[in-house]
Amino acid sequence: MTGRNSIVIPRGAPVVNKNLRYKAWQNHATRFYLGSRCLDLAGLHSSSVFCGFQAIENLLKATLLYYDPSFNPRQFNHNMERLIKEVEIKVPGAKGQVSIQPYLYYENRYQLFTRYPDDTCFKIIAHFRNYLKDLDCAFHDLLVLVPYQKNTELYKILKDQNKQIRFFLRKNIYAEAITSFILKHQ
Repeated sequence: MTGRNSIVIPRGAPVVNKNLRYKAWQNHATRFYLGSRCLDLAGLHSSSVFCGFQAIENLLKATLLYYDPSFNPRQFNHNMERLIKEVEIKVPGAKGQVSIQPYLYYENRYQLFTRYPDDTCFKIIAHFRNYLKDLDCAFHDLLVLVPYQKNTELYKILKDQNKQIRFFLRKNIYAEAITSFILKHQ
C-alpha cells in the first residue's frame, strides 16, 4: 500500500542515491512502527508485535543501506540477529548504542507465529509489559544513527501534527528525543 507521499522504487530499478534508498526503507519502517503502536494501544497484541518486528527489521535494513550502498536487503532475509551484528560492524558509533531487546526477535517468533497459526503457534507469544517502551527505544536508537532525515514521512507527521501523531505520542517516552532529532536534521 502506498500513500500520497510515498516513494515507490520499482523492483530492479537502479537507485544510486543512498538518501533516497534510506528514505524509502525508513518510510516503510515508520508505517509499521505507527501501526504497531496503534494496534498495541488498541489491545491487538499479536498484530502489534508482527508490525513491530517489521518496523525494526526495515529500519535495520534502511540503516545498512545508508552506510553501505552495496548492501542487499534480502541478504539476511528476516534474521534480526545478523542484521543487528551487521549494523554494529558497518555503522560508525553503533556498537553498544542500539538497544533491541532479544525477545523482540527471538526465534523470529513475532515474524512467524503471528502469521502462520497452526499447532506450532502454541509456543508462547508473550506480550511483555514494556513492549511499547522497548519498541520505541529500538526505533529511536536506530533512527539516530542516520543523520539524513530530510522530508521523511516521520518528519511530515511530526511537522504537520497530522492525525497519525496521536499514535506516535501516546505512552511514548522517546517521542521528545525522536522529534528533536528529526526536526534538527532537516
